[in-house]
Amino acid sequence: MSIRSYQDSSRNLSSQSLTLGSSAGGSTAVFGSQTYQIRLAATNTTKYLVGESPSVSSTTILQTGATLPANVIEWVTVTPGQRLSAITTSTAADLTVTETGT
Repeated sequence: MSIRSYQDSSRNLSSQSLTLGSSAGGSTAVFGSQTYQIRLAATNTTKYLVGESPSVSSTTILQTGATLPANVIEWVTVTPGQRLSAITTSTAADLTVTETGT
């Protein structure tokens, strides 16, 4: 008997792309009413925070944000109405944020 495991899946609702710099970060639009998970992928190491604030300072993101390594896909649980703010620890990075729902 073999046991097969499956990756949980979600529907892609929308995607946002951010171009980040080391001195100027970026924020996504507010997540939709059906968004409970996002998928992140970045071309260079990135620090990010998810919350309700419309903008977060680069210093706050660098000091308290989670680290997303380059070329790694990460899934993050969110609440509708939140947004993601991010900055790169390199000179530049492209970050793709895909909203997913059930």
